[in-house]
Amino acid sequence: MGKQRSEQRHHYIPAAYLGRFSWVTTGRLRKRPLYVAHVGVDKIFYRSAEDLAYKEGLYNVSGSETTWLGEHIDAWDYEGRLPQALDELRDSTDSISADAWLQTLVPFITGLFVRSPDRNEGVNNQGRIIEFQELLAPVMAARWTVVHLPPRAELIASDRGFGGMTIGNQVGIIVPCDPQTALVLTHCDKRAIARWTGDRWTADIHDVQVSAATAKLFRRAVAQSACTAVYGSRRELVTESKSNIATISEYPAGIVTDLNCDLQCHTYDYFRACSAISDTPAKAQELAEKISWNAFPDKWNIPVAFQLLFPERTRGGLVVRDHEVTLDLNYGISVMRMRKELGDCRRGAMTAVPIRHAIQHLPSLGEHWQTGRSGVAGHTYMMHMPSGREVQIDLRLLRSDLGLD
Repeated sequence: MGKQRSEQRHHYIPAAYLGRFSWVTTGRLRKRPLYVAHVGVDKIFYRSAEDLAYKEGLYNVSGSETTWLGEHIDAWDYEGRLPQALDELRDSTDSISADAWLQTLVPFITGLFVRSPDRNEGVNNQGRIIEFQELLAPVMAARWTVVHLPPRAELIASDRGFGGMTIGNQVGIIVPCDPQTALVLTHCDKRAIARWTGDRWTADIHDVQVSAATAKLFRRAVAQSACTAVYGSRRELVTESKSNIATISEYPAGIVTDLNCDLQCHTYDYFRACSAISDTPAKAQELAEKISWNAFPDKWNIPVAFQLLFPERTRGGLVVRDHEVTLDLNYGISVMRMRKELGDCRRGAMTAVPIRHAIQHLPSLGEHWQTGRSGVAGHTYMMHMPSGREVQIDLRLLRSDLGLD
């Protein structure tokens, strides 16, 4: 007999990822052991990766939503592709395949920000899906730098999956990929996220070598942002980090914050990018405009979030020119600036639906932005809160000013 829904293990950090930090280098990643330092536990102990960073029934959906989204939203289908994609990232010099980057690494990194038990105020509902989809665009737009450490200068992992620290004069998000490799994400408003190289789409990745001293700084940052535990290949590594676990209560806003960018404007940009790179540059812009359902990552089962009140704002900031796919968050930044000037705090109305339902009822996701009050005219409406007066905003003109049309 199978387990009841409430008893099913839902891993918020993939076991196949954690297994990369074991001292054992053979066998299934999820079965590999790790040393563990845990808040409230005096002794260092070890467990297999599959017995860490999970909560029974974490993604279960209860009540009236059950028949809509299904029993749970544990549908993060990038996990099976993750080990190979992380290997490609580790071995990269200046680029990796855009498919591996976009279909596996981008959702994996984004998932780290929303999947833990304390996200969405600890409640599992549509909000977790909406937040996930909102953050895909700033994760894509960020600068990706792979940092390589010398042997024995090892990194640790945590049940949060990332840490934050100031690098130069900018806050960066640090995601350990294995004991000798870390990914650092830093904020960028506008970036070419894919380019046509020869006969395929690639994604640019910066690559740097650092000294052994950097490893200790990274370990401390990862421990400070942890929920309750850190994991590593050596007892002394997790012992060293024990006193730093969960000493930072808020996430570092190193990539973007919804206080300066209206992320609702970019809520479909991830799918636009997937669609754009599904064919040659000659067809990329047309595909990005339409958003072909067939271009979604293989076995994508994560529900899709839709903007219902202001769909016209979701026109996005993705454009294809000169064999490059560029993502520009300045569209959302400009809309947020207008909202602040008017005092309009409305984010719209969002819902999340199973992808099978969306495919049945929408010919293409890209056309959804045209279903606002003004249709294809490109207008949206904001409220001047001091006077209560409604203001019409020409988003088409705004996009033209930003060079997006």
